[in-house]
Amino acid sequence: METKILCVGCSFTRHWPDYLTVDHDKKAFCGKGLWYIHDELNNIDLKQYSQIICQLPTPVRYTSKDLFKTTRQSLQDIFNLFKGAIRDTVEANLLKEYKDEILKFNKLHDNIVYFIFNIGGYPFKHPLFLGQKIDEEMIDFFKKEGLNYVYLSFEGEVGYAANEREIDEEKDAELVERLEAEKGRGHLISPQGYLIIDLHPNRNASEIAANKIMGVINEKK
Repeated sequence: METKILCVGCSFTRHWPDYLTVDHDKKAFCGKGLWYIHDELNNIDLKQYSQIICQLPTPVRYTSKDLFKTTRQSLQDIFNLFKGAIRDTVEANLLKEYKDEILKFNKLHDNIVYFIFNIGGYPFKHPLFLGQKIDEEMIDFFKKEGLNYVYLSFEGEVGYAANEREIDEEKDAELVERLEAEKGRGHLISPQGYLIIDLHPNRNASEIAANKIMGVINEKK
């Protein structure tokens, strides 16, 4: 079977597959979650692909295609649950459902690689903060379940977000506060002395991501 890769994910997957050096298809489901992507892939002949790379969206987007809600709507639903239950319990249940969905998703194809692509804390610390060591927890989960994964994090590093600006934290204090309030998305993690305006990967981050993925693709040949 010739090597042809399917790259799927949220808006983080709009550009990095363009730098792959193998035949591939790209499907970036902007604003959508893993459940929605799963529903979409059920309508595709996946046998034409030798491998699927799935960049993981935030667990906040927990709705299926038929019950789709925006990220903001889903996040508000979660915040509403916080009012009636212990936050840790709500977050633990959300993460359990997310992991269960990954295991279901894994049945779609016999060669799936899960890609954690962290910029600004997304997908597990932004827009909902699921713990300081959540990335490590997810990696442990992949190892325990025998799932293939790639981890790439630029959290706290300068030069990888689509739009970031240097700031004087004292001089620009009001601007920082206003922008963060307008975003309304919780724990966006900007590098020290900088403010991330758009956390999507820039060209530099996309090229590094593609090189990282190419290493996995070549291993599987």
